[in-house]
Amino acid sequence: PPSCGPTPPFLLVLIPSAAPHAARRQAVRETWGGAAAGGTPTFFGGLPSRTLFVLGVPATRAEQAAVRAEARLHGDLL
Repeated sequence: PPSCGPTPPFLLVLIPSAAPHAARRQAVRETWGGAAAGGTPTFFGGLPSRTLFVLGVPATRAEQAAVRAEARLHGDLL
């Protein structure tokens, strides 16, 4: 599971997603979710926040491999 780091977040944002929606997750990381995902906190006056994506079970082994690689790269998948 992803770590919230040494400081617990003030706000934990959980976003439901599906294994094949990697591009959608990346769009969130590159826009409003980027600060909450470990960049410079800008929400709530700079209080720490964290964004995590909640996924179900991938349908295929290929999807599972892709999800594992994405999880290692970004550390924000549950």
